[in-house]
Amino acid sequence: MALKKCDPIDPDKYGRNSHLGGIYCDHNVPVHMINRLLEEDLQRRHKVLKCCSTEPDVTYKDEIFLPGVDILHREVAFGKWAIPKLKKELWSPDLQLVSKALCSLIDLSFNPERSVEILCHNIISRLGRSVTSSSPFIRQHVAILLRCIANAPYGCNHIVGNKYLLDQILLGLDDPMEQVRYEYLRTVYVLVSSSLVLQELSDAGYIEVLISKLSSEQSEFCLLLIIHCLEHLAHTSSHQQEYQIQANVIESVHDRLKGKFSDRTKIGLLGILAQLMKHPDGKGHLTPELFHLMLGFILNEKEVSPDLQVNSMRILTFAAITTENKLLLVQFERIAQLIEKLIDLVRYHDKNMQLSSIQLLTVISETKYGREFMMSRLEFLRC
Repeated sequence: MALKKCDPIDPDKYGRNSHLGGIYCDHNVPVHMINRLLEEDLQRRHKVLKCCSTEPDVTYKDEIFLPGVDILHREVAFGKWAIPKLKKELWSPDLQLVSKALCSLIDLSFNPERSVEILCHNIISRLGRSVTSSSPFIRQHVAILLRCIANAPYGCNHIVGNKYLLDQILLGLDDPMEQVRYEYLRTVYVLVSSSLVLQELSDAGYIEVLISKLSSEQSEFCLLLIIHCLEHLAHTSSHQQEYQIQANVIESVHDRLKGKFSDRTKIGLLGILAQLMKHPDGKGHLTPELFHLMLGFILNEKEVSPDLQVNSMRILTFAAITTENKLLLVQFERIAQLIEKLIDLVRYHDKNMQLSSIQLLTVISETKYGREFMMSRLEFLRC
C-alpha cells in the first residue's frame, strides 16, 4: 500500500537513520518518490521468492538496484555530500567499494561544475596510491578519471602540480595489462596537448619515456597513441623537433616501419618523420634505406593506402630541399618510373594527393635530369 504524507514511518521497520527515513522526514520530497522506492524494493524481494519457486515460465521486471542492496538501509550521499563521501571511499580497503567510487566520480566529472568541485576537494591527491592497486579495473579507471579531470578547466595544472601523481602516471605506462596502459597513454595525450604544462612534463621525464616506448611498446593500439603524442609534440615547436632528432626518433621510426603494422600505424609513423624533416637537422638523417622505403610507398609496390603515399611524398619534399638529398633522389635507379607515377597521381581525385605530387615534382624539376625528363612530358603536364 502506498504511503501518504501523514503516515508515520515505523523506526523498527525502516531504521531511525535509514536512507528512506531521512527522505521521508524531508517534507520537500514528493510522496510519489517514496512510493516508487517502496514499490521497487517490494518487487525486488518478490523476485527473490519467485526465483526459488518451481513454477515454470517465471518472468519479472529487471531490478534497478544491485543484488543484495537494501535501499531502505543503504547509505547514499546526494548533492554537496556526494563528492566528500566518494573521496572517503577511495581509502576503503574494500576494492569493490573503491571501484564503485571511481565509477561514480567519472560520471560526475563529465559535468563541468562537478569537475571543478572534484578539483576543489583535491580528489587527485588520493588517486596516486590507486595506480599500483592489485585490481586492473581500479588502475584502468583511475586513468579514465585523470583524463576526465585533465579535460576540465585547470585540470592539467592540478595534475602537473602533484609531483607524486606524475610519477605514478609514468608507472601506469609500464602496466602489464594492455588496456590499462592504453588508458594511461590517453591521459598522457591529453596532458601533452596542453601547451601550458609542456615544460613541467618535460622536466618530469615524460618526453624521454614516450621516446623510449616508441621502440619498445608491443601493443599496436598503445603504439598508435605514443605516435600521436610524439607527432603533436614535434608539431608544437622546433625545440621539440630538435630534441626528438637528437634522441634518434628518426631511427626508431625507421625500425618500426619495417614491422608488420597496419597502414594506420605506419601513417602515424610517417607523420612524425614529416614533422622532423621540416627541421634543418632532420634533413641530414635521410638515409638511403629510409629513402628507398619512402619511394616504395609512393610507387605503391605493396598496395598501400593513399594516405601512406601522401605522407611519403611530403617527407621527400621536405628532405629534398637540400642539394645532397636532391642528388640522392635523382640518382635513384627508378627515377623515371617515379616521375611517371607522380604525373599519374596529379590526376588523382584526392586534392591532398594532387598537391603532394605537384610539390614533389616541383622539387625534382629543380635538377637538370628532372627538368629534361618533364620537358619530354610537357604535353601531358599541360593536360
